[in-house]
Amino acid sequence: MKRILILLGALIAVLIAAAVIVPFLIPTSVYKAQIETAASNALDREVKLTGDAKLSILPIISARVDGVEIANPDGFSDPLMIEAGSLRADVKLWPLLSQRVEIGKVTLEDATVRLERLADGQVNWEFGDPSNAPDTPAPESGDGFETGIDRAALTNTAVFFNDRTDNTSYALTEFNASARMTALDKPFSSSGDGKLNGQPFDYTARIDTIAALTAQEAFAVNASVGTIYGDYSYEGDVTLAETPLLDGAFDIDSDTIG
Repeated sequence: MKRILILLGALIAVLIAAAVIVPFLIPTSVYKAQIETAASNALDREVKLTGDAKLSILPIISARVDGVEIANPDGFSDPLMIEAGSLRADVKLWPLLSQRVEIGKVTLEDATVRLERLADGQVNWEFGDPSNAPDTPAPESGDGFETGIDRAALTNTAVFFNDRTDNTSYALTEFNASARMTALDKPFSSSGDGKLNGQPFDYTARIDTIAALTAQEAFAVNASVGTIYGDYSYEGDVTLAETPLLDGAFDIDSDTIG
């Protein structure tokens, strides 16, 4: 179960980062420096675009940035948390007229993601600085773009997780996944395949709300994983705290486990 949660956490962290960056490609697609500054401020991390930003209009609005780098906070092993060959987004036209960016599909290709938990419990997949959060809620309408994503995909992604609290590590390679994430307070669903520490697997998962997951509140999960050793599934509630809390049922179908 811990490996499933790590996999889902990695996917969610990357998608949230992509969701923050993509809106800035629309109004300022030809201004590379402005994109880097806006994305860096939004994530509270240094974001660099080592390639070009491109925007095409027909047959759909499509934005693409090659060579995306997102830095790690200070104190982590590697200077970069995410390196991606390209970030591409297909944007719906009509919602732009009401200052809403609705992404038909966002794709992160050839990415390397490094997730790490330090010995003091600090993690690098939490974006932003809570101490800088405003005291008053943001207005529901006004200047700026709102964002939603219909579908998201990771292609040929590698995720490396290192937990220094207990000296465990996992390597997720050749990872291909698709997901639907319309909003943080809406259901999240995903499916994909890859290799975990060299062992092939495939999975499907549905979470009732990412907002509860990131807030360490109980959230409903329906997940299944297929491996060479058998098929495993879990349905119930999960609370991500120092020690994850499970309140549900496991099902195992395996010829190799008595």
